[in-house]
Amino acid sequence: MSLHDNSTAMLLKILNGTTSRVLQVGLSFVITLMLARALSVEGFGAYALVTSVLAIFIRLVTLGTPEIILRSIASAEIPVRLPAIRGIFRFSI
Repeated sequence: MSLHDNSTAMLLKILNGTTSRVLQVGLSFVITLMLARALSVEGFGAYALVTSVLAIFIRLVTLGTPEIILRSIASAEIPVRLPAIRGIFRFSI
């Protein structure tokens, strides 16, 4: 594999991730607009409160585990620590 192929593959992965995130944010925005139109003021307020509390609760429950997993895998030397990376994946699922 040449350097050009690696650069192209990396660019495609970045583009895929960016596109995915933009679609996720856009869809979330559209759903929020639809809920705001469909629910009463009290109903949408309750929805907003529940989603906010759940977001905080999820952050507290995970205790930063996704960030730790990402940092551990990024710092691992792939050929040397492949069993450790597999263990991290098994633990995270």
